[in-house]
Amino acid sequence: TKAALEAGTAVVVVHGLDPATLSAAGQAAKSDLVPTLPLAATSPALCGTLKAGMAMPSGGVDTGVAQETGG
Repeated sequence: TKAALEAGTAVVVVHGLDPATLSAAGQAAKSDLVPTLPLAATSPALCGTLKAGMAMPSGGVDTGVAQETGG
């Protein structure tokens, strides 16, 4: 949420297990970290804290090519 971004508490988690392709055994497996949750819920591929300043970079990508303007 905006409030979480402003407070520095917002996070993003990219899940490493795809529920669409997870086997029945994998879907039934419980998490080692939190046994009340399914394994897929606690198996992230990556995670991290979001910072408000990271949300929108300014300027363009530096491609190493100078842009000419005007005529």
